[in-house]
Amino acid sequence: MLETYFNQCLADFGFQPEDMSLYWSVGFCQGDYVTFNGPIRFEPMKKLMMKMHGLDIGPESETYPLCPDSLHQMLTVLRDFGSCDLALTHYGSGKALSLDTSDDFEELFDYYYQPMIVAYNDTVKFEVNRVWQQEWKAFQNWLLSSTKALCETMLYNAHAILLAQQSQSEVVREKHFGNYIVQIYEMHDEHFNLDLVDEQLCRDIFKDLIEGKQRVCAIQAVVLDRPSKRILGSSSLRSYCGNFSSQDSYYLTLQQEVVNEAIAETRELFVRHKRMA
Repeated sequence: MLETYFNQCLADFGFQPEDMSLYWSVGFCQGDYVTFNGPIRFEPMKKLMMKMHGLDIGPESETYPLCPDSLHQMLTVLRDFGSCDLALTHYGSGKALSLDTSDDFEELFDYYYQPMIVAYNDTVKFEVNRVWQQEWKAFQNWLLSSTKALCETMLYNAHAILLAQQSQSEVVREKHFGNYIVQIYEMHDEHFNLDLVDEQLCRDIFKDLIEGKQRVCAIQAVVLDRPSKRILGSSSLRSYCGNFSSQDSYYLTLQQEVVNEAIAETRELFVRHKRMA
């Protein structure tokens, strides 16, 4: 479930999750971390640079020195003449990040390249080159600091998501019927998966888990022989994702379903023994 959440965070920020490799250790200890690395292709890089300037595709902004047209020109030249090898790399314990690229506008626009640039786009003044160089360096600094902040946020939220899950098995309800005991357990749900859930619903669930409005667990019922405490029947595990109220209608419905399943399995056990006798 954490991997699904991390990929969602990367996509929301502007990265392409399929290009990134995730690494994390989330165990509520001092060495916990979440990080990732991989290449940043041209289109995501373009959107990230526009994000840095608070720009969307379309309207110009007077707040920043680069308007969308000049930003587009800068990125077009980078795409056509640069190597576009921007990549994030983590190292050490996993907490350290670096941003690597061989692109440099001052090198890209030296005298050797000027005839090519002139033929390509009339002319690019060296004053423009200096502005673009500053913007390129500012973008790298912003991207590195923003990525580190993103990793810290993902780690903080990952702790909240884990806290919203049942960590160990416990009996939450027990009833005695003559020689039988029916118990309902809550336990950690190892198979809870949001990959097949609608994207918006998935976002809402993660938001509620992080804010402590919902929890996740697996529910199972067992029927015990009262004198020997031997298990006579058990249900399958059923996933529950909902609020903390023990009177939640969905929660109560799941409880009844697992109890019915455990009782049915117990009855089948007695039928088989009767036939054998």
